Amino acid sequence: MINGLYLDEGFVDIHAVVVNPKISGQLTIATRYGDFRSDDRGANRRDLKAPLLRPIGSYCRVLRYAPNDPNTLYLGAANDFDGDRGALFITRDNGLSWEKTEPGVWLKTPIFGLAVDPQQPDAVFYSSKIGQLVYSRDRGATWSANPLKAGAGHVFSLAVG
Repeated sequence: MINGLYLDEGFVDIHAVVVNPKISGQLTIATRYGDFRSDDRGANRRDLKAPLLRPIGSYCRVLRYAPNDPNTLYLGAANDFDGDRGALFITRDNGLSWEKTEPGVWLKTPIFGLAVDPQQPDAVFYSSKIGQLVYSRDRGATWSANPLKAGAGHVFSLAVG
């Protein structure tokens, strides 16, 4: 899936891979420079053009499909690994268009943790690298923030269910 993608090692620094649960052979990757899609089991790829958080592309870190909707994909991103602007993007049409969520809190780092509750698919949770936890109970229509206790941080993964 790296044909045409390899300009330097940064382009093949793959952070996440998800397989569409309903479309055979379709996989999506998140990299240091964006998110890319293959419809032929990785033989070829195309840029899904997530919104840019820096001129060369967004630092994309984590991907998750909604458990019961193969068209809804969540993408955690930032302006760099040590960036100061994190963002969660959502596509509800399997990558044709993206919307940036507005959580009401400034994400001071990239999003590293992202989880969708398989038992309650409307519940979406994500965290910044320093432990800012943001969640939605309505599949991203509204968001709430839950700061961790002082001294907590470096959240690189989330799980729920």
